Amino acid sequence: MKELYICFTPYHILLSSCVASSSNADDKEIIIRESFADAKKIINGLKHWERNPFKRHVMIKGEFSVKEIPDKSLLNVFKSNSTVNLEKYSIDTLKKIYEDVNFDRVYTCNDGKAQSQLLQYICKKNNGTNIYIEDGSEVYNDSYLPSFPLHESLFYNLYFGKWYDRISVLGDYKYTDEIRVLKPELVREELKHKKIKPINLDNFLNLKTTGLTGAILGEFDIGLPLDEEYTILFLPHSFFTKEKGLFQFYKKIHSMLTDDDRKIILKYHPREKNHYLGRGNNNVIVLPQSLPSEVLILQMIDNPPVVIGDISTCLLTSKFLKNEIQVISLINIIDMESKNLKKVFKKIGILMPNTKAELIEILETI
Repeated sequence: MKELYICFTPYHILLSSCVASSSNADDKEIIIRESFADAKKIINGLKHWERNPFKRHVMIKGEFSVKEIPDKSLLNVFKSNSTVNLEKYSIDTLKKIYEDVNFDRVYTCNDGKAQSQLLQYICKKNNGTNIYIEDGSEVYNDSYLPSFPLHESLFYNLYFGKWYDRISVLGDYKYTDEIRVLKPELVREELKHKKIKPINLDNFLNLKTTGLTGAILGEFDIGLPLDEEYTILFLPHSFFTKEKGLFQFYKKIHSMLTDDDRKIILKYHPREKNHYLGRGNNNVIVLPQSLPSEVLILQMIDNPPVVIGDISTCLLTSKFLKNEIQVISLINIIDMESKNLKKVFKKIGILMPNTKAELIEILETI
């Protein structure tokens, strides 16, 4: 049996490794779209892992720092460096490699991406099975991807292929047969018509015990004493902080943690170029932006940190991995609306202060 795993983020590589490690297929290939920094470091860590389940590691074009050119301008088809042509290039690469290959399963953490949909289409023609692996909060929240106008949909069907579909909910592509998630009981209503199976949590935790997280951290050359008590602050992109007027708020949290003499780890958004809270000092460690947050959480699982963020996937996975981890979401303070996600946060024990005063009170008690 031959299986393909296609990834678009570092977290996808972890999830794919977790699922592939428990699969009985004798031939597994992982495909990574290079749309994040330091992709080669993470791949090298994967290759150095003794339990690496993949026979082949395929990299397809995708620039971390690509300047987004609006998709809605159809004239971008004439610009070689446009987003749409970058997508087309990687689609054509996958066609050359896999169009005439028989494979039985495709696993993807984003079935809204054209590259995933192409492989799922080919797999379905071969009577294979397509499986969507959760990409964190998207499978539990109530947000929707924006739809294309009719003329744009027709353009993408012609330019990419008739199989392409601009879906509104990840996991709901027409050729996706199954969904694998860490918490099946919390999946959003729109996906419950699909066959849903659990991801074995022990298999995910084994990524640490079998050495994958250590191998990846080794590639980044991070010296992080694991006997310290850390607070990790996951930061939104500076564009969001400016748009919402939140810069001073995050600066205040940073100062408050510093004044409390805490050991702080800052994790900026993967595409952040403005390190708006600084680059670290004796008590503040700034992590490489491309390092998967889950690698860090797994590595620290025996002496878990306090985790602070907004609606980042790592808030969910931190609680899923170990319920004792203290996780604080700023979703209410920064006025982000997602009724289903808030319900999930509450159910699994993520703290959601309503005011800055409540946040201060929580931090004083943990």
